[in-house]
Amino acid sequence: MINTKSKSWIDRKLPVWASVFSVFVLACVALACADYTHDFARLWDFRVYLKAKEHLALTGTPYYESESLRFIYPPTSIFLLHVISSEEWFKSAYFVVAGALWLSTATIFCRRPVHYLIVFPVLFLAFGKHGYITLLTGNIACVLYFIAAASAWMHFTGRMSAFFFAALILGLTLIKPFYAEFLIFIWFTRGLRDFLITSVAVVALFFAINLLIYPDLFSEFLSALKLDRHDSEIFGITLMSHLGKLGFPTLIAAGLHFLLIGGLFLAFLGNLTNMSNLERFCCLFILAVFINPKHITYDLLVALPALTVLLLETRPMARILGFALILISSTLDFGIAGEAYFQWWYGFVFAFAIVLFVGKPLWKPDELIRLINNPSSGNHTNIT
Repeated sequence: MINTKSKSWIDRKLPVWASVFSVFVLACVALACADYTHDFARLWDFRVYLKAKEHLALTGTPYYESESLRFIYPPTSIFLLHVISSEEWFKSAYFVVAGALWLSTATIFCRRPVHYLIVFPVLFLAFGKHGYITLLTGNIACVLYFIAAASAWMHFTGRMSAFFFAALILGLTLIKPFYAEFLIFIWFTRGLRDFLITSVAVVALFFAINLLIYPDLFSEFLSALKLDRHDSEIFGITLMSHLGKLGFPTLIAAGLHFLLIGGLFLAFLGNLTNMSNLERFCCLFILAVFINPKHITYDLLVALPALTVLLLETRPMARILGFALILISSTLDFGIAGEAYFQWWYGFVFAFAIVLFVGKPLWKPDELIRLINNPSSGNHTNIT
């Protein structure tokens, strides 16, 4: 159970439905005041799907050369192209479904009324209003992330077995391979051994299904991922891509990227015994997102509710500093990169690091080894 000893007035008096209603009012006001028609007309990713569908019908392959956004999904995701249509009704359905699921993602992390009042507006207006602009791109990431977040929450709370959770993640992996990162939750419910076995099985099945059903297209898919530079289209605007642009070889850039993630993971393990189960879930979700080297707006936005909840649970000074970093990285341009995404990602990482280091890490080797082998030993994973 979550510790609720220090409830504020708003936690005791304000019902959840009133919080959610207030958030929707704020969202409607923000949309009414914002000039988003230009962004609505772009639908960048939606046009990528349509172009891939046309190219598939003409040439038998959805992969094509382009200096702009290209179709870089594995062949097993081609079935989605047959669902996507240029009809206006489909676009409307996308915005309704994506918006509902996107907002529902935040509810997974919100366990107190004050969380609803803070998390929703922050998520909606985050990173220079990219919260709602994300919904206007036509990207399916927000839908898939909701499914990943919901399934991870159900598995973490004992409502979904490891087998069904792994099967669902495999389904997401066949659309976007990096969703295999969410298998990390099995580590913290079943232990390191089951996590390794499940991860190997899911990755092997991903390659087997693609190679058996679409051998030629899978080869084209791999070729589409090979770039001469660390393009933001593939790797996002993160440490890995930035180091690549500075001339670092791919292996070194990737090594430094995962070294940073590994340090955050060890800090998480060091604080594990001091965290509530909700805090553990939030940290695991953020770490799962960080494992993926391709970080763009969608990744940061879906992890933002977890970071916001974590910051709300920290000490006052850490809370102020963490939110200040997010605010500064979202609004100011320091010129450290051509795109603001790079700046946002570092603000997010630094805020998360503050959360992990405000506690007292248990840097005892024997304790860390025990936690790495079986983090769930002696811990109840019910967060409701």
